Amino acid sequence: CDGPPASMALLGRCLPEGLIAALSEPKALAASSSSGAGESLRANAEEANSSRRRTSSLSSSRLRGNWLALWEAAERDSADPALVWNGVTRTELRDALDREIGGLDVERQREVDAGAAPNAGCATGSGCVSWNHREFYVRYPSLEGEVRIKGTFVRHLIEADSASRVAANDRGKPRPIRDPADFFATAYRELLELADADVAPLGSEQSRRQTKRHMCVQAMTAAYRQQASVIGPFQGAAHVTRLLDLTLDAALRDHLLELCHALVTRDNAPSVVEVNASNMVDEGLVEVLCGVVACSHGAGERQLMPMASNLIAATAHVEPLKVWYFIAGGEECAATSAAALAAFEPWDLQSAAPQGVQCVGPLSRVELRQALSHDKVGGGSHVRAKGMAWEALRDVRELRWMAAQGRRALSPQEAAALALEALLAITNAVPDVDASGDAVRPIPKAKRRLCLPECLPHITQAMLCGDAAVVDRAAQLLLALVRRNPRTLARLYRTGVFYFALAYPGSNLGPIAELLCETHMRQDVTAVPGAGAAAGIAAGSSLSARSALGDLLPESLLQIAESYGASRLAEALAADADTPELIWTRSMREERLVTQISQHLGEFPRVLLERHGATYDFVPIAPVTYPALDDEVWCHRYYLRSLADEERFPGWPIRDVVDVVRALLSAWRAELAKKPMAMTETEAAAELGLDEGWASLPRDKRDTALKKAYRSLAMRYHPDKNPGGLAKFRSARSAYDRLRAGAAGAEGAAPWRVVLLLRAQGACYRRNPSELAPFLYAGFPLLLEELE
Repeated sequence: CDGPPASMALLGRCLPEGLIAALSEPKALAASSSSGAGESLRANAEEANSSRRRTSSLSSSRLRGNWLALWEAAERDSADPALVWNGVTRTELRDALDREIGGLDVERQREVDAGAAPNAGCATGSGCVSWNHREFYVRYPSLEGEVRIKGTFVRHLIEADSASRVAANDRGKPRPIRDPADFFATAYRELLELADADVAPLGSEQSRRQTKRHMCVQAMTAAYRQQASVIGPFQGAAHVTRLLDLTLDAALRDHLLELCHALVTRDNAPSVVEVNASNMVDEGLVEVLCGVVACSHGAGERQLMPMASNLIAATAHVEPLKVWYFIAGGEECAATSAAALAAFEPWDLQSAAPQGVQCVGPLSRVELRQALSHDKVGGGSHVRAKGMAWEALRDVRELRWMAAQGRRALSPQEAAALALEALLAITNAVPDVDASGDAVRPIPKAKRRLCLPECLPHITQAMLCGDAAVVDRAAQLLLALVRRNPRTLARLYRTGVFYFALAYPGSNLGPIAELLCETHMRQDVTAVPGAGAAAGIAAGSSLSARSALGDLLPESLLQIAESYGASRLAEALAADADTPELIWTRSMREERLVTQISQHLGEFPRVLLERHGATYDFVPIAPVTYPALDDEVWCHRYYLRSLADEERFPGWPIRDVVDVVRALLSAWRAELAKKPMAMTETEAAAELGLDEGWASLPRDKRDTALKKAYRSLAMRYHPDKNPGGLAKFRSARSAYDRLRAGAAGAEGAAPWRVVLLLRAQGACYRRNPSELAPFLYAGFPLLLEELE
């Protein structure tokens, strides 16, 4: 700057770095101060600058440093990442200078009193002393509690970063970090020194320097969010993955998750994101993030959403399921009996524990944690639940995380939403199409890893947590995974995703509707649930028979999805409608669709609350029933009773009327050719294993028993579970359809259906005579047959 190096070094030891930075500000940008002291300081600085320019023998040029800006900055209070400066720090600076001056005066007087010989360079000859300025520095006690990295106050950086993510304009952006790459590297070095103590088996001593460790990670996150392109790719993915997975500090794990999110969500640095994403996949971070997603069901924070159909259940206390077992006696007992434990299934009453082994359980998650806190079970104790083998508690990720200490920075649902965003960014980091739009092969490795059985089920099951942000991001990620990925797309139904998506009772259905529209017609036609699919789907089959949603939604909603797209489907699912094109109400969704899917899923959502790593065992659902549609006939794209109702819907426009008339004629022929169903009700009940008193039950109980019997046989004989059981599965479905049809199943053509088909044809000819005039009516033979 303007002074000799020794003088500028002294200034650096006296003033914070943020104040000295004011010397580099352009002079035109110097801020004005309104205080009287500030005016005096400016006047003095201007006079000093002017005097120096007149008298300096060293240079005739103007001063390069903006000393006026320095004085103004020293007069203002500041609290930002670059500078914390206020009345307290000014007092500490003044006191330090006063003490140093007083000390010099004392030393000078001591020299005089001691009668020391005058220095040859001393003008007064009165015991001159030289100031040891090289060792002088100003200590600011009020700032010693602040964590600083490369001159940046980390706490204020974190606060500014949080505020910037909330702010909607550029005024909310924090001041850029000086030399961000060096800052990031320094913060990571601090983390390496402080955090490795936590990567240790459960029960080991943990580091107590938590605050600085957390702030180091948060500082890295804030720096990367600001200037990822300057910092460049992060080379510590392996260490961060290990630390995120194994740390016993709950808050540190959440902050590491935020760092991982920042590493792959920087839109302004795509090349950097691609390198980071590739490193994360290679180091196994994808699987760890899927573990975070699985824990979205955790902490008992998910609440049953109150609806008209479950108001009592939603407000009542439900006892948690008890699914966990552990071997008492510590690590030594578990280790000596590991081989014998392999075949021991504690929930099976016929399975006996090995001799000398004491099994404790079943326990809920809360009870297991209490046993851990009371040292009844340790990190090396073997634990088990259905669907997993005996493992050491420290090796079960969800239990290791459950045992973590400290207060979390994020809720389980917030952490899951962040992990899903990171996984989506990792998936999109490498394009799955080339410049010409052709699909690339092999499929990018991130997508391949996420489609493995260790990951994909947890993403789909996240929809059951009920959190709007988690559901949205899970649907978006699934959509990205199945695009241009035919193998995963065709078998996606096996994860239960259609049940989980439609069981969600919220109104934010946009991403879910996009996922349904993309996938429901593209499932494996040889194994998709439903009678038509199991029997083989013909080209002219109905939309319900060709869709994976055919057993869940009325065909009118499927038609909206195919004709109008995802946005209209989302609107229709969440709204009430009673038109020729759609009959759907909130009560149909809540009391029929959501309720029947929930009944089909049974205890599985409650199992997830206790064991987050559980995966759904797919079972095809019995078709969802809608009593409001029992008296309706759907044909092509219209409900015929409503279409023919001239009082309620006069002049309702009929799209593609020629195709509608053709469909009506085909339905008419099929109705007239209909024969009584082959099975009797007695035979169908016997096929499903229902007792003789089934038919005398009230309707609701009868329906419940029927679906339970069908579900039991479907679990046993569905082709996905039993390749040799296809014939039995078809027979069970035929029996179910016969009992659902009731007395009408023993009859042929239904007169009321024929009447609706005729009335709908009349409406078509009345409303669109000009469009139908060129065509000869093909229904005369059928009409004459009916008249006769």
